[in-house]
Amino acid sequence: MARSLERFWQLLETNFPLGGPRKHLSDRLGADVVEDLEASGVLAQRRVADTYPCPSTGGFNCPRAVVRLDDGGYVAVCGNEPTECEELRLEAGDVAHLSIGPEELCSAVAKALQI
Repeated sequence: MARSLERFWQLLETNFPLGGPRKHLSDRLGADVVEDLEASGVLAQRRVADTYPCPSTGGFNCPRAVVRLDDGGYVAVCGNEPTECEELRLEAGDVAHLSIGPEELCSAVAKALQI
């Protein structure tokens, strides 16, 4: 069954080039959509994210900074004093920074349209 890409296109239209930590994109688009976009090559890991979006409207030191922990995990920490959002424990896969490859997106659209 084909997945709905409506949320993906809406986000893409307002945030081009689309990118961010895998967990954040999965929360916004759905993990299944992100997995499919990665499998097709439209989304690809470019680096490890150094920031993670805040749940609030944001303060001076937003977004949260991603810090690697000694155990191999990560935590997203608020840089505001007093803190405006809680720390968020993340795994390595969560902080993979995924972004759109414009050429890959065009290729996937062309293939789907058979042009």
